[in-house]
Amino acid sequence: MCFAHDLPSSIKYNTMAFKKGDPRINRKGRPVGSKNNVYGTRKYLQALLEENRDKLRDELSELEGKEFIDRYIKLMEFLLAKRQNQVLSVDKLSDSEINDILEGIN
Repeated sequence: MCFAHDLPSSIKYNTMAFKKGDPRINRKGRPVGSKNNVYGTRKYLQALLEENRDKLRDELSELEGKEFIDRYIKLMEFLLAKRQNQVLSVDKLSDSEINDILEGIN
């Protein structure tokens, strides 16, 4: 195993993204109840795909054989969760929490 102190002194690594007292640090964090940016991006991409559904179908219909299958499988990776991510224990969730999850899936 290699540690930073084992490296030559000519190689310097920044072990911290910010220096102490850096004014760019958001000390308050994300406000409670605010949406995560990923949520907005996901909604935007979903709308973009909906708007271009016909164009995507036309482009895919021009592909044949292995190229079609490769592109189709690549698209499926974005739509379906990987098997390890599909396990969800709902034993301790309230009905409203379960409904929220189901709405997010649909």
